[in-house]
Amino acid sequence: MIIRLLAAMLVGAICAAIAIFAFFERVPTPRIVWQGQRIDDLLLHVLAFAGLAATLSLWRPYALRGVLGLAGCAGAVEAAQLAIPDRTASILDFGASLAGVGVGAIIGSIFARLMGIRQP
Repeated sequence: MIIRLLAAMLVGAICAAIAIFAFFERVPTPRIVWQGQRIDDLLLHVLAFAGLAATLSLWRPYALRGVLGLAGCAGAVEAAQLAIPDRTASILDFGASLAGVGVGAIIGSIFARLMGIRQP
């Protein structure tokens, strides 16, 4: 029961962070440069969606639905940015979000197995 409450709180916090970063242009983000390329934005996409997917993977018996829905939300976030004047949609952002969903689903499934949460 406590694990589910903590998981719900984590999902809410990550959703709020995604909404803030997705729809407000002036939010300061860290600048991470690797070999001359800025990777901070893509890294934030991967981390945010991995955290959500890992948490949703613990939500048995609906883990697969939750993870697939999250992948759809990744596309919806990019599509919504087309309607916001100061924002631009990016296929790289969408790809990073999907990568995060995949990594998070794998990590969450491993934790579910280690914690003994079984698919009914």
